[in-house]
Parts: sequence; structure tokens; C-alpha cells
Amino acid sequence: MTFAVAERKLTHPARKRHLQEPPHKRRSRHSRQEEAERRPWLPDLGVLFKTAAETFARGVLILAFCFGAVHAYLFLTTSSRFAVSQVSFQGVERLSQQSLLESMPQLAGENLFLLDLEKLTTSLTRHPWVKTASIQRKWPNAVFVQIEERQPYARIQLESVYVMDNFGTLVTHDAEEFAHLPLITGMSGAAPELGQQVISEEVLRGLKAMHYLNQLEFFAEDPVTTVEVTGPHLLTFSTRDQGLKVRLAADAVQEGFHNFKIILDALKPTGEGVESIDLSFSNKVVIKPKPGHKGFGNPHKA
Repeated sequence: MTFAVAERKLTHPARKRHLQEPPHKRRSRHSRQEEAERRPWLPDLGVLFKTAAETFARGVLILAFCFGAVHAYLFLTTSSRFAVSQVSFQGVERLSQQSLLESMPQLAGENLFLLDLEKLTTSLTRHPWVKTASIQRKWPNAVFVQIEERQPYARIQLESVYVMDNFGTLVTHDAEEFAHLPLITGMSGAAPELGQQVISEEVLRGLKAMHYLNQLEFFAEDPVTTVEVTGPHLLTFSTRDQGLKVRLAADAVQEGFHNFKIILDALKPTGEGVESIDLSFSNKVVIKPKPGHKGFGNPHKA
């Protein structure tokens, strides 16, 4: 014989409570639900009014802010209170303030807020004598300019003689006040513009070597004043009075200078009787005597 056991399904508590209610209560609740579903939706007027009022207030605030910002901008950029009436310079020694002002766009009367400081700085650094420049606003109506001038370092013979700084940048044409500076010759090329860099790093190293040569007692009474570019990598220095010539390899200046100090004891203190000293070799120094003098004919090893 076969038996089947039927499992009783559990009733959900809410369903159970519903079934336990009297029939008239169940019908009443269903009627209320159906009536609520048929009733048209009515908005909450209080909530709508509050939302509209907040939106309007935000709009008024935004309009007020924009109105104030526009009027503040117009005031700051058009008021005579902020018109530039004073320009001061610091670091100016050789240059005149007037020449610097002429190299810049018009400043007097311009609005301080509208100044393009980057453009002004760029225009200043195009001046041959100006190495660096920085500009600051000084409220309410002044401009402060900090200048670093280039320093005259040497003269250079091109199609005419120019003065340059220690970076090889031409700053001006030669004049009597620069006669004491060393002179570079043997350079070639088209006529340059002031502010242009015209020499190589090798020549600059040669100028520094000239400075160190003149620190030696050997050149105290007859300093080196001229350096000539006599080859792709060869520099020839000449002294002011006797015209003693010292040759150095431009790419081995330090080595040549070291070799020269080694053979100083073989020379007379003033270099008398010596026409040239060749330091361009890596392992020897060649000393050539002046005509009629002897004793320096053989090469000296460094």
C-alpha cells in the first residue's frame, strides 16, 4: 500500500492576519484603496512655494554677484587710481633709465592690472646690455624693475671692433673706455647685431686662460692683451709691449697652461729674448728666440 504525505504550506504572517479579519473590514479597506487610486494627484502647494522661493533667491544672488563683479572689474581696469605714474629701476649702473624705458612698451598711464609683465620682461632682455630682468607691480600705481647688466669682458675684431661680455654676447661698439680690455682677432663672419653671441666656447676658454696668464709674475710688466684665432683649434696670445706670442690649443687650454708653469724657470722673468712660446703640443713646449738671441732653440719637454 502506498501513502502520500501532503506538506502544509505556511501562510505569510500578513496574509494570515488578513484572513483572520472579519469580511466587512476586509471589504472596507479594499474600498478605501480603490478610492485612493481613482482620486487625481494634487501637488503640495507649500512645498512648491518653498522650492520656487529658494530658486528665486539663488537667481537674485547670482545676478547680484555678476553685477558686482562686472562693476569691480570696470573700476579696477579704468580707474585713474591704478594708472602707472612711476617706474623705478634697480641694478642700473652703465645704462640710463631713459634708454631702458625706450626699449619697453609705453608704461605711463597704463592700467596696472592690465600690464603684460611677461611681454615687458621679454622686451627688456632684448636690450644688448641687459642680461636678466624682472618686473613687479607696486600698488596702486607703480612698477618696479630689477636689472642685471652684462659686464664688458673683451673686445672682438669683426668688420669693426665690438665689446662683448664673458658669454660672447656683443653689447656695444668699441670706445676709448674699453681700451684696457683684451682684444680677440682672427674671427670672420657676417656683420653681427648687438645682443648676438658670436664666439665659441673654445674662444671663451682662451679668454679665461688669458686672465690666468696675466696672474703670473712673468706677465706682470708686459700683460697679455690680444688673442688671435689662428686655426680651427689654435689660439695665439700676444703681450702688450714686446709682442711675445704664446700659442695654446683651444681644446687643451688647461694642459698648456700647466706646461707653461713648468718651464717658467727656463725663461727670464720678463721673457726678454723670446719671440714665441708654443704650448699647443701635448708633451713638449717649443720656445723660439728672437733673431740675434740664443739659448732657446731646442724644444723643452713639459
